[in-house]
Amino acid sequence: MDLTPEKIFFPSVGCDLIVDSSSLAPKILPTIIYETDIQQKTITISDPGMDFTPDTEWNQLHLTTILSTKKRKIRLGLACKPTAFLPAYGLAGKDKVKAVVLSFHPQPVEINIRSAFRLVLDTRHTTQAKLVCRKNEFFSPDHFRVRDISITGAGLLIPKNTQHGPNLLLGLTKNEPIAIGMRLVDTVKNQFKGPLALVGRIQRVYFEYSETASLVAVRFLGMDTELEDILSEFIHSAQIHQLRKFSE
Repeated sequence: MDLTPEKIFFPSVGCDLIVDSSSLAPKILPTIIYETDIQQKTITISDPGMDFTPDTEWNQLHLTTILSTKKRKIRLGLACKPTAFLPAYGLAGKDKVKAVVLSFHPQPVEINIRSAFRLVLDTRHTTQAKLVCRKNEFFSPDHFRVRDISITGAGLLIPKNTQHGPNLLLGLTKNEPIAIGMRLVDTVKNQFKGPLALVGRIQRVYFEYSETASLVAVRFLGMDTELEDILSEFIHSAQIHQLRKFSE
């Protein structure tokens, strides 16, 4: 596989700009490449919504994308530094948009993100899920709904009442173990991934999230590489779709 920048980071590719990739809480910002200049070692990207400063160091920023090899999927990144902010970058056939010019180091490196962007699900990217706790089974969307998800956990919105009366899931407590079976759904493409067999622990419970629902934060435990790759790919695809929709 050719891992030179021009074969990986070319116009229209959806990427993630990673801030502090080696930290315990990296910031992940989805973006799209507008232009690549290999000779000048610059890449122009859509505005990721981050305030850059002259003090931003090379080891703090990586422009990354996910590649599939014969054995596994890897995230490759270029160490980069912002050199210009363009308030009115011209796109073919479109209005002016905000863009950022990055200078980059030409040698790609593998990036291992310890934390992850939390995706708020929408009508296109959603889930079908079953939750098991205390030897009881609960199903979405009647007993709960997955509101947001990352490779480290999920937020579950739990209505206080169901069609059959008070919701028994309201009895969940902090540190309680649970199991979740989940299918990842792209409703527009009619694509399904899974089911994923996940185990987790209740991290926080917000009983008074709203008048009609509680919010439960779940932390996933012991997720293997295969499950992490499937979930990461789903989240990445949803990020790029939401970004492109916002840019239209």
